[in-house]
Amino acid sequence: MEILKRNFETFLLSRAARILARSECVVVLVVGSVGKTSTKDAAAAMLRAFGTVRVSPKSYNSDVGVALTILGMKTAWTNPLAWIHVGLIAWWKGMRSTLPERYLVLEVGADRPGDIARIVKSLRADVVVSTAWGITPVHMQFFDSPESLVREDIAILGALAQEGAIIADADDHWFGLVNDVATKHGARILSYGRYAQADSRIIDSDTVYDEKDRPTGMRFEVECSGVRRDLRLHGAVGRHFGYPLAAAFCVAKALGLDLDIASRSIDGFAGPNGRMRIIDGVRGSVLIDDTYNSSPIAAEAAIDTLSNLKVTGMRIAILGDMRELGVATDREHGRIGALCARKGINRLIAIGDHAQKLADAAIEVGMTPESVSVFAHVDDALEQIVNLPGEHDVVLLKGSQGVRIERATKALMERPAEAPSLLVRQDSAWSKR
Repeated sequence: MEILKRNFETFLLSRAARILARSECVVVLVVGSVGKTSTKDAAAAMLRAFGTVRVSPKSYNSDVGVALTILGMKTAWTNPLAWIHVGLIAWWKGMRSTLPERYLVLEVGADRPGDIARIVKSLRADVVVSTAWGITPVHMQFFDSPESLVREDIAILGALAQEGAIIADADDHWFGLVNDVATKHGARILSYGRYAQADSRIIDSDTVYDEKDRPTGMRFEVECSGVRRDLRLHGAVGRHFGYPLAAAFCVAKALGLDLDIASRSIDGFAGPNGRMRIIDGVRGSVLIDDTYNSSPIAAEAAIDTLSNLKVTGMRIAILGDMRELGVATDREHGRIGALCARKGINRLIAIGDHAQKLADAAIEVGMTPESVSVFAHVDDALEQIVNLPGEHDVVLLKGSQGVRIERATKALMERPAEAPSLLVRQDSAWSKR
């Protein structure tokens, strides 16, 4: 069965490659450990000012997801008959179809060694954007070391055109390695971040509040090639959102596009669901929904954001496991638990297989045992969670997708009927899991 599955995936990629080879669109690929989807969406939002865009839906970043995006099709999940239909349509499209869009923006990810090599055979790229990996990247489970995972991701440079550019996060731990590999490849290198010498630089950032001191978004000051603009992010919080905006600016620069038009097109960008989105909670609380996925670098950024918000009530963190960390699992859960204590989190709800490690570290560093709760599954925690926040409290909800922390977000929403439009994993296929 595994061989059949792999052969089918190869078939889909081959049909997608035929379509892409016949198409004249400009291709932007986004790789990295965290921030890929936000960066992909910001780049797509910017490029729409210059032409039509096809972009990876949600996080279609596997080899199948990449193929389905190019083919213009949706996943069939576990329905074998539906997959047969996908295969037939893919065969037909591969015979004659082209992409009508001016730009194609794809998110590309690797779970195992060799994943990128398979995808590279089917892709070409004009621009590659690498986001952050952090010291301990996510998806480490099947890799020998963080460096081997980073090298796997940046093997995507094999798809880069001779005159293409790589755009890299200048503030990331692995920027030096990316720079070295790109130099050997002969790629044009641009950078973004808070580093003073970055081509696209985040100069300043502030949280925006309403008249009741409730957060509503962010303001960033970004400069690229002398164009300096204030950019707004609506409906989400976190200093780290400056990176997708700065990266989008860099994409415009790499493609020779008008930076003034580019800046106007991404002003007011709203990040994707499940990434630090602000949602009204029960009894006047504020929810920060970051439930799409989790990793050490993203969890640290989320906790730091919660710590720095104006809060007159409690700061509450509902944290699920960070998965696929391999040998770093215990260390990183302990580190994040300790960080909660150091950052002044008032209440911690830890959920999942590694919840006890989070809790123990938080208590060891200073949180009281009464302020920390541990649950094996999110459904076990709902009864306590729904009665927890009150007016002026801010609740951060975060965890890897397999922990399903979005169920806790829905339970805490003031208007749960809005969940299908505001939360991740709300379709029927996920509801059965």
